Amino acid sequence: MKTITRVLACPAALRNLMSVTLAMVALVGSLAFLTSAQASALSVAGSDLAAGTAPSTVAVAVVGSGSVTSSPAGIACPSKCSASFVAGTNVVLTPKASSGWSFDRWGGSCSGDVACAVKVSGLAGIAAQFVVTSPTATTSPGSGRPANFLLDNAYTGTARNGTAGTSAAVTITAITETGAAIAGTLSFASPLAGSGPFIGTVAGNTVKFVMKPTAGSCPTCTDIAFTGTASPLGSISGTWVATLKAGQSEDGTWQVGSNWKGTNDDLTNGITVSMSLVGLSESPTGAVSGEVVYGGPGSGPIVSGSVHGSVVQFTSTPGYVYVYTAGLSASDAMVGTWHNPGYHGTFQLHRVTATSSR
Repeated sequence: MKTITRVLACPAALRNLMSVTLAMVALVGSLAFLTSAQASALSVAGSDLAAGTAPSTVAVAVVGSGSVTSSPAGIACPSKCSASFVAGTNVVLTPKASSGWSFDRWGGSCSGDVACAVKVSGLAGIAAQFVVTSPTATTSPGSGRPANFLLDNAYTGTARNGTAGTSAAVTITAITETGAAIAGTLSFASPLAGSGPFIGTVAGNTVKFVMKPTAGSCPTCTDIAFTGTASPLGSISGTWVATLKAGQSEDGTWQVGSNWKGTNDDLTNGITVSMSLVGLSESPTGAVSGEVVYGGPGSGPIVSGSVHGSVVQFTSTPGYVYVYTAGLSASDAMVGTWHNPGYHGTFQLHRVTATSSR
C-alpha cells in the first residue's frame, strides 16, 4: 500500500523511471555488471512506462582509483558523484588517475578513452574505469584490493565440519592487528564445538591463525588452525583443521562477511541517511550475500549480486527492488549509484576494519 500511495502522489516519478532505468542499464551493461537476463528485465520494465521528462542529472561511478570532475562545476567524484544541470547543458567530464593508476575508458552514456561530453537531457549514468599501471601500486592482482589486507573489527558467518557433515555459526570478535600479527577470539555455535583466543598473521590477502579452545569448550581438541583468503569485498573464506587429543583430526570450511558503513544520498527527495552493509560476503563463484541497513526505511537482505574485478552489483528487496552498482577502491572504499522504481541516488561506504574502528 505504501508503494501505491507513492505512485499516485508522484506520477512524474513513474514517468521518469523509463529514462532512469535505461540510463542505468547502459551504465552497468557497458561494464558487464548485469547478466543478459537482468538487463533485459530492466529494459522491459522501462519500455512499459509512458514517455516523460527525467531530471537533468549526471551520475558518475569511479571504478578503480581515480577521480572525475565536471565543467560546469558540480561533480567531484568520489566526494560528490552526481549533480543536476539545466536541461541542454553540455557537461564535460575529466578523469584524473591516482598514483600508480591510469584512466582506461568510459562506460554508460560515454564510451572510449577520449573526452566525455554529454548534452544533459534526463539522467546520464557514466562510469570511469581506472586500471593499475605501476607494479608498486598497493593492490592485489586484478582485484583493486590492498596488498596488505586489514581485518574487520568483528565477523559473523558459518563453518562446516566436513568430517562430521554438520554446520554452525561462527563468530570472531575482539580483533587486533599489530603489523602483520593478529589476535582475537573465535567461537563456534552448536553443534560444532570450540571457543577461545587465537593468534596469527596476515600476508597479502591471506589470513592464518590458530585458536586454542578454552577448557570445556572442545574437550577433544588441542587446537584448531584456520587459513582463509579475503575476497574483493573483504569477506574471508577458507579451511580449518582441528587436531584432536586422540591423535586424530577433523577438518572443514568457513566463511565470514565484512561490514561497511557510510552514507546514502537520495537525490530524488534530497535527503541523506546513514547506510551499512552487514555481513557482506562473496562466495567462491562470485555470488554476493549480506544485508543492507539504513538509518531509516529501506533496509533489507541482499537477494542477488555479483563481483566483477573491482566492480560490485547487488539487489535488495525491502518492499520493492533496489539495484546498487559500485566500484571498489584500493583504500577500502565503495562508491556507487542506486535506483528503484521512481527514486535514485548515490552511496559512499568504507569497510570497518580493526584499524579504522579504534
